[in-house]
Amino acid sequence: MLVCGYGYTSDTIVGRELVESWGGKVVVTCEKDANLNLQDEPSTTKIIHKVIHSRDVVEVCRLATAYSVNPFDKLKLMAEEMLKVSHLTGDIADLGTYRGGSALVLCRLASEKHLHLFDTWEGTPYDDPLCHHKKGEWIANKEECQTL
Repeated sequence: MLVCGYGYTSDTIVGRELVESWGGKVVVTCEKDANLNLQDEPSTTKIIHKVIHSRDVVEVCRLATAYSVNPFDKLKLMAEEMLKVSHLTGDIADLGTYRGGSALVLCRLASEKHLHLFDTWEGTPYDDPLCHHKKGEWIANKEECQTL
């Protein structure tokens, strides 16, 4: 199936003949309307932008800050970037899960995907003077993370 959106007509879609010759179907999801203002045209980019900036994303990121070492802005950036690629097939991996803040965001915004969590659950393995992290910092409770 070949699907095109606003601005296309069945006779202007490149590849239509090939798709139909193989028994496929060509669909135009939204025909161009002369009465439609250009600013109101349906757009996948606009829909994604709206979702990214919706209250749901904000609320999920606010909730996740209680379970993350990452601040709200970093979680929101992660959510925005994840939404840009959420249409791709495959699973999601969260490396260094800690208490599950990032995992919570990923799971809520891509609930159809399988989420793999990786962590030692023992915290930082050694003192790291470059990042100012101490051995044992960020010890997490695996069971607490599983309840999110």
